[in-house]
Amino acid sequence: KAPRTKGGSALQDPSSEYCCIVCKQMVGILSLVFVRRKWRKKVTNMRTYHMGTGFMGVGKNKGAIGSWFEISGLKCLFANAHLDSGQAAVEKRNQSLSLILKDFQLRHGDVDLMLLAGDLNYRLDFDNTERVCNLIRQGEFKTLLSADQLTKQIAAARVKSDDDDDDTDDVARLTKCMKMLREPQITFPPTYKLVPMTNEYSVNEKNGKVRMPAWCDRILYVVSPNAEASKVSNIFYTATPLYSSDHKPVSALYRVVIDEDI
Repeated sequence: KAPRTKGGSALQDPSSEYCCIVCKQMVGILSLVFVRRKWRKKVTNMRTYHMGTGFMGVGKNKGAIGSWFEISGLKCLFANAHLDSGQAAVEKRNQSLSLILKDFQLRHGDVDLMLLAGDLNYRLDFDNTERVCNLIRQGEFKTLLSADQLTKQIAAARVKSDDDDDDTDDVARLTKCMKMLREPQITFPPTYKLVPMTNEYSVNEKNGKVRMPAWCDRILYVVSPNAEASKVSNIFYTATPLYSSDHKPVSALYRVVIDEDI
């Protein structure tokens, strides 16, 4: 049966080259997965699950939606996440991410390819908004990324010994996951927080709160050791020039070689 929106309008168009195979929403998170119509019969074992990590650890204002499927034998997981907000909430974000990925694995096992996307909410460890805005205008993204919390978490995980990876320990499990996360080079400005309908950052708000610009919105991927990493390549990774939100939506295109006859 064709997935439908709450309003009842079909997400399927028989004349379209694509058809929708997943339509799942959890509060502000919406996951839609489309596949070329001619490949639809090659997609099997579709499953979805949502997990809340917000209020009291279960609130659905934060958390993730997982969409699993196989295409010509390749096991895929698309994880759409919204993690804890706040400049100082690095450990909360780490814990939420660890819980989500642990739960997803326990429910559906290992996959060959995972795409992790969403408002991951990791911030920049800078204390001077004027300097950050100047660096953005100058295109000095390398300098800014050296202070990006997610980049630093991944780098710290990769210097740890493989002998420390024990799946029975939450910290070690997160370290193992962080080691495997890959992200194409970021060549676009921070995606948060902007004044809607402008291209200006909202650094000083009316309530006196200071907002540091940050790359909150990310698209990362993990290739299983059992899969061939050379079969996954990024074509582009960018921020979309839309102005209706205080976030800039990001988009990415990957090339995944599955088999010759698809």
